[in-house]
Amino acid sequence: MNILPLQKTRFLKHVYLSFSALLISTLFFSGCSKSKQEATVPAYLRIDSIDFQGTSIQGTNNQNITEAWIFIDSDLQGIYDLPCEVPILALGSREVKIRGGIKRNGMGTSRVVSPFFSTYTEQLTFEPGKTALVKPVVGYFSDVEVWNESFEDAGGIQFSTTTNSDTTLRLTNAPGEVFEGYGSGKAFLPDGKTYMKFFTNLRKTLPKANPVFMELNYKCNDVVNVGLIAHEAGGDISTVVLYLKPTENDPLIKNGWNKIYINLSDQINLSTASTQFDIFFELRKQSSSGTSYMLLDNVKLVYPE
Repeated sequence: MNILPLQKTRFLKHVYLSFSALLISTLFFSGCSKSKQEATVPAYLRIDSIDFQGTSIQGTNNQNITEAWIFIDSDLQGIYDLPCEVPILALGSREVKIRGGIKRNGMGTSRVVSPFFSTYTEQLTFEPGKTALVKPVVGYFSDVEVWNESFEDAGGIQFSTTTNSDTTLRLTNAPGEVFEGYGSGKAFLPDGKTYMKFFTNLRKTLPKANPVFMELNYKCNDVVNVGLIAHEAGGDISTVVLYLKPTENDPLIKNGWNKIYINLSDQINLSTASTQFDIFFELRKQSSSGTSYMLLDNVKLVYPE
């Protein structure tokens, strides 16, 4: 604490007076009944993780829910990193609601409650000094639309390659290259190759003034651009939305595979002349030597119906 000398003197005097008042108050109320003392003892709510369960057509259940938004009787108690054990002062029978929080665009400074995950609700009785363990399970809201590419179809994948790309995105079944299931998408640039770009050809009608997110699992050893293609009357406009950093040697990312939630809403709203969109992935090597690669799995577009 940076306090000027005069301010520091006043601050210490304030602390001394506060401590004296606290000491007198403690001595005065030491004879209070045991029941009144117990009333100040909180209960505790423990959440180890928030699990996810979607439908079979919504793709993977793999999620990266990092925070719990906790409500008691509809009042927000706080936002807590998982796992957590939270003191609860509202004792007795209470309605507990828990929502899953994510890191928007993978940024720890942009933590939001997912606009697509349902709310877990349970009636609990909180008792002083006791811990209630909750195991929340959420899914997507019923009015959420999900398009996904899980790279499980041996008949092909839902990505096309640009004519100037030096490589293609193909299905891989190699054990060391698959995130989950039977396959993942793989593209690499060996020596002498410097550019790759892949895109969907869906022409999806995506809503404006509503949240639209892309979910994906990815692994890479070079910077990957993720973007949006707006189909307009005058031609297609490609805009980079986010740069994915290399994950291969990141000690905080297990096996180099990262799960991220990319906000597409802002760019969609800026594209006033278009309602149809596609997504793309792009990698430009800074040097023609060495090998750059990208692995993808469970690519989703999630938005309201």
